[in-house]
Parts: sequence; structure tokens; C-alpha cells
Amino acid sequence: MSINKREQVLPELPRKRLAVMFTDIAGFTSLMEKNEAEGMRILARCTEAFMKQLESFSGSLVKVMGDGTLSTFTDPSGAVKCARSFQDSIKDSAFRVRIGIHLGDVIYESDDIYGDTVNVAARLEKLSPPGSICISREILNECDIEHLPDARPLGLHRLRGLGRLIEIYSIAGIHSLPDMGSEEGDEIRKPSDKDGVPSVAVIPFDNLGSEQDSFYAFGISADLASDLSRAGRINMAALSDVARVMKDEPSRDEIASRLGVRYLVMGSLWKEKSKFRISVELSDHFENRVIWVDSWEDDWNYLSSIKGKLADGLLKALGIEADVFPGITDTITGKTDAYELYLKGRHEYNVRSSKAGLQKARKILKQSIELDSELVQARVCLGRTYRDHGEYAKGSGILREALDIAVGSGDLVGQLDALNEIGIILWKQSKLKEARNTYEKVLSLSESISDRGGQGRVLNNLGLVEWSSGNFRKALSRFEESLLISEELAASTLQSSALCNIGLVKASLGDDSAALEYYQKAFEIHSAMGNLDLQAHVLINMGNSHFRNGSLEKALFIFRRSLSICRKLGDDPGESKCLNNLGNIMLYLGMFDEADRFYLDAREIAKKQADLFMEGIVLSGMGLLHLRMGDPDRSIPLLINSLEICRETRDREGEGELLAYIGEVYLNLGRLPSAKEALEESLAIMEEIGSRKFRAYTKALLSKLILVSDISRNTVIEARSMIDSSLEDLDYQNIKDHSDVYRILADSYNILKGCEFPDLITADKCMEGYRKMIGSAFDTLTGIADRIDDSSLRKTYLEEIPAHIEITRRFEELA
Repeated sequence: MSINKREQVLPELPRKRLAVMFTDIAGFTSLMEKNEAEGMRILARCTEAFMKQLESFSGSLVKVMGDGTLSTFTDPSGAVKCARSFQDSIKDSAFRVRIGIHLGDVIYESDDIYGDTVNVAARLEKLSPPGSICISREILNECDIEHLPDARPLGLHRLRGLGRLIEIYSIAGIHSLPDMGSEEGDEIRKPSDKDGVPSVAVIPFDNLGSEQDSFYAFGISADLASDLSRAGRINMAALSDVARVMKDEPSRDEIASRLGVRYLVMGSLWKEKSKFRISVELSDHFENRVIWVDSWEDDWNYLSSIKGKLADGLLKALGIEADVFPGITDTITGKTDAYELYLKGRHEYNVRSSKAGLQKARKILKQSIELDSELVQARVCLGRTYRDHGEYAKGSGILREALDIAVGSGDLVGQLDALNEIGIILWKQSKLKEARNTYEKVLSLSESISDRGGQGRVLNNLGLVEWSSGNFRKALSRFEESLLISEELAASTLQSSALCNIGLVKASLGDDSAALEYYQKAFEIHSAMGNLDLQAHVLINMGNSHFRNGSLEKALFIFRRSLSICRKLGDDPGESKCLNNLGNIMLYLGMFDEADRFYLDAREIAKKQADLFMEGIVLSGMGLLHLRMGDPDRSIPLLINSLEICRETRDREGEGELLAYIGEVYLNLGRLPSAKEALEESLAIMEEIGSRKFRAYTKALLSKLILVSDISRNTVIEARSMIDSSLEDLDYQNIKDHSDVYRILADSYNILKGCEFPDLITADKCMEGYRKMIGSAFDTLTGIADRIDDSSLRKTYLEEIPAHIEITRRFEELA
């Protein structure tokens, strides 16, 4: 008996999850050759007996094919009961029947059905000994095992030419398959539990077709790696790490060694007209053996099921229960046109090199959504294109639509993907409470589907939210939980992220030595993997730690090293960050011309990349540069431009910081109402989002503003309260240099000296406060200057920055 293959491209057809059963009379062809009349009599009796049982168990006959039948059942248990009852009814007959049953999605066309489920059921029937029933694990999982006491496992078998690995079970007393043959049902030897957590890398499949079809292989490989990473206790190499290693054209052993994995998944895909030819190989690097290899052909209409088929086989070959983890082996859409455009749009976004490439990717993804409004992955990918470029409002709207669709359809994986992206946007917008709530939902969902890697990643994100909120102890706890999971899974990339983030917390707690130790551990992991990209980003953190700690020359050296790596990799976003950091340190050192050049270069790259968020950060630095140079007229438009970007991208923390700078400019210009409005709004934002990073600076400015505006009993009381509160908040600023805050508070004490309310504060107390603030500011400056080895840099730091000159002058006057 054979299954006809369809050659034409089909329109979109309905799909349904059904149990599919094939029957076939053993030796019928030979019987017909010997005695045609007897053969027809046996066929009639067999058909009558089968139809009676089919009706009893609510089955539906699809078609009769010579001596065989194809039927379906909505209830898998009904299919098994029908098969057993049928075999019992003919057990005393002179003929024997083979039966195969499988469960899965089938495609309807007219009065026929097609698809992998049909092909697997047909193959199981061929493997079944006469008088027996072969069923798949998928069927067994849906049946009451108590009613199948004689079901015997026959192992995991490859069904050649189908791209399927199937756990086969026999019913009716057959304990083994008597003759699997060389072409059918090769058994797969799975890893044992003692082998530990499987570590796997999916190497992007080779595209054997035309260059314009490369997006098929890339997209399916990327989705496959992403979905496999959700399968419980599994360590998947990140695709970015794989791409980096593959640039050197290494051997298989080198790939596995550099990625730190045991198993490699490789394959190819070739689209020819309306057909796809797929090959896959899963190899064990430790034992130097191939676990599973197969090649097969699929119709274009089955494009959206290829990834699920691959994931199903790979998980089974690795000894992981595929059906335990929802969404991994599913077909995400029945609309092949929409899925094809999703793959193409995703690929265009990944290979983009200009704004035109970005717009092209978005256009294709929108076309995909027009064809299938329920395709959550396309919406998530589209939302990510806006998130990556700082267009948070638009990205958030798209992602929330994706979330609503995923919730409505019960798509847990879609919910996870959408919530993760929404959480990132909320965090970047400094909506920390909302981000925390969102990530808590992600954590709960990850736990519900046993996604250990996902739990580790979201714990990192939760830690970053707590860190941004100033809840450093909570952040540390989250990062340490993530680190434990990374060690459990032996997941190097996750481990390095957790180590790096623990370093962030240590730095925030004022322990830069410990922070640098954690950064170094993360850096060593990336170095061992040859991951220059992540090395560059860890170096940025190390540079910032040295910067905050006052080790300016070390910070300068590290930022330049990171910049060199980013340029070598062609990492434009990374280069923009490095240039901005170099601008910051030059500004801090008083090298204003150099700072201006770095900022201009950083802004140019950000604009080229359409990275609105990064452009806003650079504009903030440029505005602060002119503020520190004593040029408020040039500072204000830059700061306001940056503020507008923060509001457009909904970066609340950035908005609060910029309002503080703008308030200082207005205060210096004597525009007191504008200064008051900006500073009070800044403080309100910081309190709203739970961030204490800039409160000390803002409160110091407010204390001065209050006294400049009016001297009265109420304003003196209010200003003193603001001074005390500012000093308390200094403990929450993760920098060593508080000289600006001390300088501004010294101004406030200086004004208080002239007040006439000795019952509130005496002139001596004011002078004591003034001396203390100027002394603290001067000690901070000289402490940092003493750590600068280069005498010219040290001189510039102390003698070229107006605020530093003023602090030194006041200190010398007091002395």
C-alpha cells in the first residue's frame, strides 16, 4: 500500500488534531495471486468486521485502499479500543491484519487527509507484525495506561525519509519488532541520565538553494534554537555565539569545544519550486558518534511545521520528553504565506545595515501580520524592531496586541515572548514597578512550563529592575538565583550575565574591588569562548566601575580597548556607547574639546542606526558639557532636545536626570520659576519610579533655589530639611565623586549665613556647615586627582573645570 504524494502547491487548508489509523491485510497480494476468489472473500469479511468496530468506537472512514483502510478518531483511546476489538474479532481467521496508529495534526482536502501524522501512521502499520498493533508514544500519552497493560516499549526509532523519531509501542503480546529491515525503523540510542544536562548548539542550516531563499534556513534554525532552549534542563548555545564561532570556519570538534557543548545540530535546506528538501544530523562530540541523521522532502504548504518536526526529533533523541514543554513542537500557523513572510522579515532585520533595511524588514513583517493577524511571533518580532531603536510607545502597542492574542489563544510561549519584550521596554522607560510586575509574570510562566533557562534569564532581568530601583540587596538575591541555574545547566552565557550583574550590584554598594572581580570572571568566560562582542560590553562595565571609583586613567584605557573591539566587529551600537563613555570621561577630566568630538561621533552613529534612545543619551552629555563649560545658552537647547527624546521613548529615569540638569541651568540664569518647575518635576519622577540615583543632586539644587527665592522662617526650615535629605541620599549614589552636591550645599549654607533666625540656625552653625561642605568637596577632588598618574591630566582635572577651580578657591580662602 502506498501514500500518494502531492505535487502541486495547495491553497490554505483546514487542520485538525486527530488519531490516524491504518490497517492492511498481511500477505494479501500473494494471496490474490494464488486464489483471487479466496482473496476477495477474505477482503469482504475483513472490511465488514472493521466497519462494525469503526462505527462502535465513533471512528470515521477516510478511504479504502485495496486491502487497507485509512480512518480517523477524535478520541485517541477510541482508536486503540477499535484496533484491539477489531483484532480480537478476527483472531480465529485465516488472515492477519497489521495496524498502525499515530496522533497529530492532519490537513483536510476534499474527502482526503494529508500530513506527517498520516505518513507516520502508515509507517507504523508497515512496522507492525501481522496480528499486532503498533502505536506511537503520542497515542499512549492520551490513553489510560491502566487499560493498556500489554503495551510494550520498542524504543525510539527513526522513520527514514520522514524526518521523524517515534517512540514505538506494541499491543497484543508482541514484545519486539521481528524484522525492522535496513530501510525502516532504525533504533536510536539516547543519552542516559548519568550524562547530565545536555549542552547543544544549533548550527544555522546550510541553504542549498538560491541566495534569495537563505532566509528559510536562517529563520528555521533561529526558531529551532530559541524553542529548544525552553525545554527544561537543557543548555543551548546562543545563536550569536554560534555565529561568532562559525566565522572562522572551524572543524566540528573546534565548534563544540569553543562553544562548550556536547551535541551539535547541523543540516541543510533546499527549496526547489514547491518542495523543500531537508537534512538533519545530531552528533555527540564526546562519544564521536552520530545519534540521528535523516533527510526528507516536504511540500511548501508544510513549511510552518518543519521547525516543530525538527524540535520533536531532537528532543526525543536527547532523551527529553517533547510533549512536556508546550509550544516547542507545535505548528505556529496554518497560513504558510504568513509564516514565510515572518521568516523573511526576521532575516531582513537581522542582516540590515541601514535605515532602509530596517524599513524593509518592518514592511515584510506587517505583510505577514496582514495575512495572519494571529501570528504572535511576527508581531513580537515587529515590536522588537521598534524597541531596539528606542521607539518604545509604538513597540509597546504592537507587543501588547501580541500579548492579548497569545492570552486569548492560550499560547504560553507567545505570552512569554511578548511579556519579555514589554518588560525590557518598561525597564528602559524607568517604569520600574510595572517592569517588575511584568517580569514576575514571565517568571511564573517560565516555571509553569519548566523552562529553566528562561527562569535564569528573567531572574537576571528582575535583578536589573531591583538594581535600577536602588534595591541592591534584592537585586543581588535575584542575580545569585540566576547564577545557580546557570551552574546547574552549565550555561556559560547565562553564567557570565549573572556574574556581570552581580558586579553591578557590588559597585552600587560601594565595593568596586568586588565588582571588578566579578567582571573579570565574566570576562574570562567570554574570552574562553572567543566572544569579542560580550568582552566589549563587560569592558564597558569595568571601565564604568573604574570611572565611578575615580581610577580615571584605567577607565580611559578600558573604554578605548572596548571601542577597538567594537570597531573590529563592526558593532555600530557598541561603538556609539564607547564613544559616549569616552566623551563622559573627557568631560569629567576637563578635556572639553576631546569630549565634544567623541559626543559628535557617537551621535552621528546613533542617528545612522535610528537609535533614538542612544541619541538622547549623547545629547544629554553634550548639554552637560556646555553646562560645565559655563555656556548655558548652548546647554539648554541640547538638554531640552534630549528631554524630548526621553519623553518620546518614555525613559522616565533619563527624564528625571535631565530635568535636574535643566533646573541647574535655569537656576544659574536666575530664571527661578522655570528652575523650580524643572527640579520639582525631577524629584517627583525619581520618587515615582523609586530611583534614588539623582535625588541628592536634585535636592541640593532645590535647597539653594528655596533660599535664593526667599528668606523666611518657612523657607529656612524647608531648605534645612532639603539639605539633610540630600546628604542622606548620597549613600544611594553609586559614584565616589560627590563634589557637585557638596559644592551646591555649600552655596546653601553660605546663603543661610545671612538669615536672621538664630533660633532656627546660628551663623556659626552655617559657617560650620559651609566649611564641612567645601572641605568634603575639596577632599573628593584631591583624592581623585591623587589617583591620576599623568600630570597633564591631573592638572587639567583640577585647573580647567570651572566648578573645580571654584571649589579650590573657596577652600584656600577658608584655609
